[in-house]
Amino acid sequence: LPSPPTLPSPPTLPSSATQPSVLSQPPRHTQPNQLPRSLPLTPHSSPLTPHSSPFTSHPSPLTSAPVFHTYMSYGKPIGLLAEASACTPVARGSALKLKESSSVLLVTGIANAKPLRDYVQLHYKLERHLNYPDHQVFSTRDLEKIKQLLQKNPSWHLVTTAKDAVRLMHSNIPGWVIPIEIRFFSEENATAFSQLVLSASH
Repeated sequence: LPSPPTLPSPPTLPSSATQPSVLSQPPRHTQPNQLPRSLPLTPHSSPLTPHSSPFTSHPSPLTSAPVFHTYMSYGKPIGLLAEASACTPVARGSALKLKESSSVLLVTGIANAKPLRDYVQLHYKLERHLNYPDHQVFSTRDLEKIKQLLQKNPSWHLVTTAKDAVRLMHSNIPGWVIPIEIRFFSEENATAFSQLVLSASH
């Protein structure tokens, strides 16, 4: 059998190649001193905790369009019955308020209740937390358990999420809803965003 043909060896580059390494170059979409950074996290921080924005102001180096950075935060508690009535201005203007350090029975049926639990513990006295699975459909037994706990402890206030309030509003159990709000890192950005939306609507 004839011998297989001999393939030429690939050319070798000199060890002192003048071309810089690709990894030594900053990404093409970034500029000096504008590399993306992650949010500074502390042991007790969460996505729902206000913090300083580490991002550069708009326009972003990634696009010529203005970019506004926001964070999620918890708003003032709304009466659960007010939530059931679509939170009308009259219901929102009720004189009743959930006072700081009030005793709270927290009821949640969401994927991650820890941020809300931490918030409640910070502002109120968390007596008990009924932590149900995500998308929990509250049964008659669940509702009876909540009612009994509130009846045995008259000083407790039911606190829940806006998501769970939809499933609790027909139970006639009085309580409070802690809404989630989107906030800008500065009033300047909030004003600029509002002006941008208003100018686009004309």
